[in-house]
Amino acid sequence: MKTNGYYIESGEGHKMFTLRHFFMYPTTHGFSESDTYVKNLSTNYDEAYSKAVKFCQENNYTLNASKTWVHRDLYPIIRDTPELVAQQKEEDKIKLEKDLKEFFNLHPVLIEAWELYINHEEVDYFQDAFFDIYNKLLQYGSLSSKQIEFCYNMLSDFEEKQIARKEQAILDANAEPVPVTDERMQITGKILATKYVENDWGGSMKSLVQDDRGFKVWGTSQADKGDRVTFMARVEVSQDDPKFGFYKRPTKVQIL
Repeated sequence: MKTNGYYIESGEGHKMFTLRHFFMYPTTHGFSESDTYVKNLSTNYDEAYSKAVKFCQENNYTLNASKTWVHRDLYPIIRDTPELVAQQKEEDKIKLEKDLKEFFNLHPVLIEAWELYINHEEVDYFQDAFFDIYNKLLQYGSLSSKQIEFCYNMLSDFEEKQIARKEQAILDANAEPVPVTDERMQITGKILATKYVENDWGGSMKSLVQDDRGFKVWGTSQADKGDRVTFMARVEVSQDDPKFGFYKRPTKVQIL
């Protein structure tokens, strides 16, 4: 069992003699141990012992150390030379290229997406994390399973939104204009979006509804985004777009 005080130990990697401090202290559950690094001493034990004695004497500390080192010899400290650094860089480069090639073979869909969309006009549809992960892959040669899953999910979500946008564009192109009438009309369609709009009386939730005939109307919300609804309302056609209108005081509202 160790005793309280300072002692000499081989450091991390067993390459340098170091001075450490060990002590036990009382706690509510008994005693706990503290064993902390103090300083490097030397690769030569006689010199290390001499430095440890001097340090403890100057600070009135107790040194628990033998004058001789009876354990295995230290490992040599190998200093990096320019040649070794260059060799290590080349080995790291070869390993990175190998790891990237393996990843590319396993996940070609992700690689194609990264390279296609990084400078694409629709790049804003992706989160920054999508491309941050790609940069990490190029730097380290591998990704965690969670990072890979995240990217696949984001790509799938983007493709679904692309399909939805194309379908919406077709609907918009083939849309009928808003009927021009002073009478109340029936609106039946899908709520594309909702938004809370403030006014002088506090505010209310508004909905953008696309009627089955293609035109869109905006007014007081009666349901949630994605719901199909039908209701009666008076509709005012927009002066800027004949396929857009504003409805007021909806009645006979039903969620289909």
